[in-house]
Amino acid sequence: AYHYSNAGYIDAISTAEVEAGAVFSGTDVVIQDDINDSTFSGFRASMLWEPSDSLNMTFIFGTQDVEVGSTTFVPTNLGGYQTTQLDTGESPQTSDTEYTNLVVNYDLGWATVTSSSSLVDHNDFVSQNLYMHFLAALGGLGEKVDSTTDIFSQELRFASDLEGPIQF
Repeated sequence: AYHYSNAGYIDAISTAEVEAGAVFSGTDVVIQDDINDSTFSGFRASMLWEPSDSLNMTFIFGTQDVEVGSTTFVPTNLGGYQTTQLDTGESPQTSDTEYTNLVVNYDLGWATVTSSSSLVDHNDFVSQNLYMHFLAALGGLGEKVDSTTDIFSQELRFASDLEGPIQF
């Protein structure tokens, strides 16, 4: 298992423009140091089972959760590592991943057959504060993207262990 945090380095500040956006949208201005901090946590476990000399199976399961405090976007007109942001009440970015893998090896003596099956379930949520560009035109605070990806992969290999220079 693991858990670690990265300190942020971008400061959210207030400007006349963001204060006007807050009044227009009815939200608060975010004023905070090191707003783009992040936290990673997860674990990985594996198990090997050898029911015979010619057969072995390895099972792996892992998970990782990532939370990012805020955007890493820095407008060039503010100078330094500063940004402006309205409070949408949501975490700007989260990412959750679970993965499972099963590898089965069968030794035929003169060759090995390997099957590798993997399943990945990944979910991302990103809330981008776009008020600077679109608030007046659209009356909105930003863009929210919630995506889920499920992937299944199957690989079958056949590798020889012959005497001599030719192998396949």
